[in-house]
Amino acid sequence: EENGVIIAAEIPFDTSRWPAVTDANVSVEASYDTEKEDWSIGGTGTASFALPGVTGTLTASYRDGGIVFGGTGQVEIGNAKGEFAFKVGNYPLTEEGEFDTSADPLETFDAWGKGSVTIEFGKYLTGTAGIEYTPDDKIALSGGLALPPSIELFKAEEYKRSLLDFPRVEFPIFGVTIPVVGSVGIFGFIGGELRGYATVGPATLDDTQVDMEYTLGEPESAKVHGESHLNFGMNAGIALDIGGGLGLGAGIADLTGEVGITAALELDVDAGADLDVNWEPSKGLALDLNMHATASPSFKVGVYGKVAASVALYGEVWSERWDETLAEFGSGLAIGVEQPASWSEENGLRLSFEDATFTYPSFDVKKISSDIMDQIV
Repeated sequence: EENGVIIAAEIPFDTSRWPAVTDANVSVEASYDTEKEDWSIGGTGTASFALPGVTGTLTASYRDGGIVFGGTGQVEIGNAKGEFAFKVGNYPLTEEGEFDTSADPLETFDAWGKGSVTIEFGKYLTGTAGIEYTPDDKIALSGGLALPPSIELFKAEEYKRSLLDFPRVEFPIFGVTIPVVGSVGIFGFIGGELRGYATVGPATLDDTQVDMEYTLGEPESAKVHGESHLNFGMNAGIALDIGGGLGLGAGIADLTGEVGITAALELDVDAGADLDVNWEPSKGLALDLNMHATASPSFKVGVYGKVAASVALYGEVWSERWDETLAEFGSGLAIGVEQPASWSEENGLRLSFEDATFTYPSFDVKKISSDIMDQIV
């Protein structure tokens, strides 16, 4: 008489009318309130997800005809992995989308689910996307694909190429007086090359924003399209390397030495650009990276060298050393570089420095060398 009647049991529930739920068992307790002269039935239990690719345990709460199943499961569908929160019940929904269990239960059931997954589209496009449960008992993507702020495509690589070889050139230098020996004829000789060089990269995709058409579990259906900024640096230039030495026109003294002439024209190439991003399983991600730049700088010529003369019985009688930067040589020399290149997810960076086109003025190597040698000798 004090507690009334209590009946309890573990009862398997028929889940055929509840979407996405299976294997439901609830510990039900039926009690009779002697004061109210009324029966009350309630209990708790567990269930499993019935959604393909979703695993986890749902908790169940039952009271007098109203039931709510809810929980968070792990999603692994094709190339998508993440978490999925799900609820199904027969109570009215609040504005926040939660079940109002203080209200009377309904005859119909509602279900909702939300979560996020990480999706890999090839090697480089990996991001997160929202997922939602749809009325047709499926999980669909919601919104765009959130990607990292910067995606590295490749690191910096250095390239060099000989543009023009200079054969050995000899020229006379007159009017040099060496102690003990006196005035002798000296000749200079030079040789060298004109070299093109470049540092390509690194390359990154920054601030990439994409949308996608994709059915979870069907990678071949994926189409990703959007916008990004390609940050792709290239530093290129032309270097003039000339090395040589001095010789005597007479055999009465021994003269040894070397001189070097160095000059470089630098080009900073901004190869960055806004571009469209498109990705499909059959094509992957591919980008056109052609670069070009022109400038009209001047050579900054540096010179180094040492010369020593020695005579029998006297030893070294004369020496000179140089290590200085001369004034700019030339003005308004038009130079340029154009480098075709491409990058694809399948093949990486495709760049042959032999295909680079350099534009540069013609060089009178003998005159350049003679003028500078006149200054240092």
